Amino acid sequence: RRQRQMCIRDRDKIIHGLVGLLIVTICVLVAVFLFGNKFVPVLVGAVIGTGCAYIAAKWKEAQDDIPDEKDVKATLRGAYLADLIIGVVYVFSWIINTVF
Repeated sequence: RRQRQMCIRDRDKIIHGLVGLLIVTICVLVAVFLFGNKFVPVLVGAVIGTGCAYIAAKWKEAQDDIPDEKDVKATLRGAYLADLIIGVVYVFSWIINTVF
């Protein structure tokens, strides 16, 4: 029974991380679509997405019967991972466009 509870908690953290990653990705894509593939729109989209992920995680935890701060941390880890991936992809695309 205890092992099953651990599995459910781990799955819940993974889902929270993916939600954070998805929120940031959508915000960055919208910012790039609206304002172009420049550094400032990408940065602003990442910041807004991370903020939205935090707000969504806090709201969801407020709705739960038993709040768990680890879920909020998992959501933010997913958001930070998305920020990192988007930043690396942007830098590589800038280098490729500059060199070629």
